[in-house]
Amino acid sequence: MKEKVKKEKKLRTPIQLNLKVNIGIIVTIVVAIFIAIPLLKGKEASKREALQIITESNLHKIIEVSQLSTYECVYNDVCTVMDKEDSSKIAYYCKYNGRVKAGIDFSKVDIAVKEQEDGLLLITVTLPEVTLGEPEVDITSLKYMFMEDSADNNTVSGEAYDACIQDIKKKSQSEELIYDTAQENAVNIVKGLVEPFIKSVETSEKQYEAKIVTTGEYTK
Repeated sequence: MKEKVKKEKKLRTPIQLNLKVNIGIIVTIVVAIFIAIPLLKGKEASKREALQIITESNLHKIIEVSQLSTYECVYNDVCTVMDKEDSSKIAYYCKYNGRVKAGIDFSKVDIAVKEQEDGLLLITVTLPEVTLGEPEVDITSLKYMFMEDSADNNTVSGEAYDACIQDIKKKSQSEELIYDTAQENAVNIVKGLVEPFIKSVETSEKQYEAKIVTTGEYTK
């Protein structure tokens, strides 16, 4: 009787081992599935996030600067200062070195993202008008040629400095090349900021195109 019991035990042992092994494999597979599901969901979420990342607000952050100087015009010029009492007479000439910057205000940039009929997402960036900054004059560069001896006094440097500032303002406002160049440079700068960003996030499902629009207006 004892021998029969022993044989039965020996017969059960392999079956029990196989059951343990099979259960272990099943548990491992189930755990792997539970781990894989959130990872796959995370990848899908990341993909969706990448597809939705281009928005007006995100694009504004990329080019977020209050004032962008896109062109600087340097002046090595001569200013004519007239007599205060007789405007028909020249008091003196003043040679000076100065400069003026032209640029756009990026707080006024308009950005719109719109899906086209063919599925292409068109990004339209409209730039504001070009404006001139305040002229700068190097006061140490001032050199005079007096036509009236009375003009050579202790107030001449301040008077000449103001006259040179006004001279740059007048000349720069009438030079359309400054505005055209500043606007062209602004377009190129914005393209350089926006286009690489678009390429980094677009996919086969989402294709983008950037269009830079200028107002063609100048503030003088």
